[in-house]
Amino acid sequence: MKRVLFLIFFLSTILVKSQTQEYPQDFFIAPLDPPLSITGSFGEVRKNHFHSGIDLSTDEEEGIPVMAAADGYVSRIKVSPDGYGKALYITHPNGFVTVYGHLQKFTAQINTYIRRMQYEKQIFEMDVNPKPEEFIVKQRDVIGYSGSTGGADGPHVHFEIRDEKTEEPINPLLFGLEVKDTIPPELHFVRVFPVRESGILNTTDSALTYELVLENGMYKIFDNEVPKIFGNVGFGFDATDYQDSNMATLDVYASELYVDGKLTFSTKYDRINFSETRFANARIDYWLEKTEGLKIDRLYKLPGDKMKIYGDPTQTGIFNFTESGSHTIKIVVMDFSGNKSYVQFTVSVNEGLRSKPYVQRPPGTMRVAFDKGVSIQKSKLEVSIPEGAFYEDFDFQEQASKSAFLSDIFTLGDEREPLQLPMTISIKPNNDIPDSLKIKAVIAKMSEEGDLVSVGNLWNDKFLTAKTYEFGNFAIVLDTVPPTVEKYYVPADMNTMYGGVVQIRVKDNLSRIRNYSGKINDKWHLFEYDKKNDMLIANVESMDVNETHPIELTVTDESGNTTVWKSTFYY
Repeated sequence: MKRVLFLIFFLSTILVKSQTQEYPQDFFIAPLDPPLSITGSFGEVRKNHFHSGIDLSTDEEEGIPVMAAADGYVSRIKVSPDGYGKALYITHPNGFVTVYGHLQKFTAQINTYIRRMQYEKQIFEMDVNPKPEEFIVKQRDVIGYSGSTGGADGPHVHFEIRDEKTEEPINPLLFGLEVKDTIPPELHFVRVFPVRESGILNTTDSALTYELVLENGMYKIFDNEVPKIFGNVGFGFDATDYQDSNMATLDVYASELYVDGKLTFSTKYDRINFSETRFANARIDYWLEKTEGLKIDRLYKLPGDKMKIYGDPTQTGIFNFTESGSHTIKIVVMDFSGNKSYVQFTVSVNEGLRSKPYVQRPPGTMRVAFDKGVSIQKSKLEVSIPEGAFYEDFDFQEQASKSAFLSDIFTLGDEREPLQLPMTISIKPNNDIPDSLKIKAVIAKMSEEGDLVSVGNLWNDKFLTAKTYEFGNFAIVLDTVPPTVEKYYVPADMNTMYGGVVQIRVKDNLSRIRNYSGKINDKWHLFEYDKKNDMLIANVESMDVNETHPIELTVTDESGNTTVWKSTFYY
């Protein structure tokens, strides 16, 4: 056994080294001073996407200098209320582009450049491509300062290295960045997946999760429970990784599945194509994550999963267990530094399980094949889901119920089933809506708590149409309520804890904020939009002090409802 484990470790180390040799090892440096501390790993499964870079810790501080990873020129400057927030892209002479996201601010030169454009166009969001000669940088030049702009949960630097031609993000650790990591990943659970209506686990074709315990350096199933299986079965795991410098929970870099000592499936996160990033929902047990909050990585490929992260594209990871007897299952997980952990357990194949019943299909549903679409045309509802939207066969439901809204409530599918491509919903109102109110009509999705969120409002003859990536309950409602605007902080409000800024909270109860415009002293003034916190922020440090300043905000939602808010502040 020890010789086998040594061989696995040796081969894993060789694998990592062979991958790094494809990329320059001494061209890039980290954009922060060492020691490098990673709080978000490349390829992590996040909401509807893979993480396309690494997150670098700044110890929860903003304003830390961020350096150019290598010589090059600034090829793109983007300012957004979500996503990467304030981000810089640097093109390098060796065919790679580095990305620096969630910056608090750029250097003074770049700030002046982008601020001039914002005032010329009187808009906050920017996406510009400077000429190559405008902002030439050398390695270690400060290009900006760390922050938490955009969708960041807290201060850090999001760092990417992309292939210039394909724009594919590549794992930055493949370029020789040094990270101290001697801690192996931790395994928490394994999950056994009988394939629907072609596999059995214990009594039926439903998946089960097994808790793991660590004994003598190896994980095993708690109480040595032996899953009883028959037919087509796959496996998955839940694991977290840590590094020496912090206790942030990270995802593993690679994983392998062995059946009776034979490698049957493997994954590795080296590069990602943005066109495939939504397949993150196929990599995990999406249903379980939605219902129990547990993220299980599959060690098999769903039929509709087109990702290229798998070691052997001909392997599906599904094993056909039909002969009675015992089989040894081993799952190996590894971080980028080669630290690894594994779980080994036994499954018992019993031909007597062949007669066990499958889970009955829910009443009122129809089975949809993963490679087919869905088309529904009724008097008050039309639904179109394209081919390629599903990862596996599933049971689709469609039903209508009366409501107090402008249409019936239509239940479409189950929101715990993911969609790779959006479905188009068209709903006809129960009664004609006056032309003056049509712009206010939206298709809204209802949560279990009764909250409504607009998914679209495009009229197509007598039907209101929207596109959405989520199943659920939908109806037509009127959105006539304008956004709310309220003062959050101004300098003279009893304290000056935030300094010379004005902060105004803006929200909309149904539709999203479409646009806004702000004035101070009757002149257009830049308000930065922090979308995650529903906040508009204006810097007023350059204004005359000891004076009262009038402020005016005009905020409009997607339905055209507008709020004009006026106030004053003393600074």
